[in-house]
Amino acid sequence: MSALLKSKFEHQGYAVIKQGIEPELLSHLQQHAQSLLRDTKELAMQGRGLMHIALSQYKGDSSVLRINNLFEYQLNFARLLTHPTIIGAAELLIGEPVLPVYESMVIKNTSSNEAFDWHRDMQARADDTAIITMGIYLDDSLAEQGALKVIPGSHLILDSVSECKDRLQLGNISSQDIAVQAGDIVIHHVNTVHGSDKQQASHLRRTIYFEFRSLSHLRSNSRFSDNWLEKRQLLFEQLKVKPLKKIDTEIIVLPVGFYDEQVKIEAAEYSFAF
Repeated sequence: MSALLKSKFEHQGYAVIKQGIEPELLSHLQQHAQSLLRDTKELAMQGRGLMHIALSQYKGDSSVLRINNLFEYQLNFARLLTHPTIIGAAELLIGEPVLPVYESMVIKNTSSNEAFDWHRDMQARADDTAIITMGIYLDDSLAEQGALKVIPGSHLILDSVSECKDRLQLGNISSQDIAVQAGDIVIHHVNTVHGSDKQQASHLRRTIYFEFRSLSHLRSNSRFSDNWLEKRQLLFEQLKVKPLKKIDTEIIVLPVGFYDEQVKIEAAEYSFAF
């Protein structure tokens, strides 16, 4: 399984781990997500937390689209960082110890009326060491309902996102819809071109995202200070000794000043027509 996952990721630029999150843990995560959306919507409606909470207005209804600095609002999600499947896959694909660079939740529903056009998470090439985005799906995501779609192998080519879109229209390359069920994990390379259509289903689609990079990369990249790295490592070490099965009982504490230093990571790449 490990060899197959690594081979598919290296050649296709993405991989899917079916039912990577066990049902009992998934149920806990779904409950925390429900409470989180209620609480963050209330904060945003009060004009608080708007630097990290994206709110959509559609036909008089407000809904939360995205939550950045996720652990500030729901720290229990941090426990996923030491989940054997998650940390195991990240270290397998990157090839050495890793840390998350950011954590967020993206929410799609019919009221948000949002689609995500083709893009790369990072415009700069990440050829020397893999940088991965990992999505943990808390809800089903079907192809005909606006699921994730990718252009397989696009992490290996130098074509811009605009050029990839042109080639798609000409039929020179093809895309792949990634239909998943709640509990599945989707991993893609930051240079993989991907997007999703508007949510067509009536239910929410909540996805937790982590971007993982190797420790050696973080130490050599001037964007990440020693202080920032230390905070991340402190949380990671704390999580290693907290039983994942006791997600609602074991207390974890976010290191002081964990989000004080906001890192400006490399820009994404989109296609804009004029």
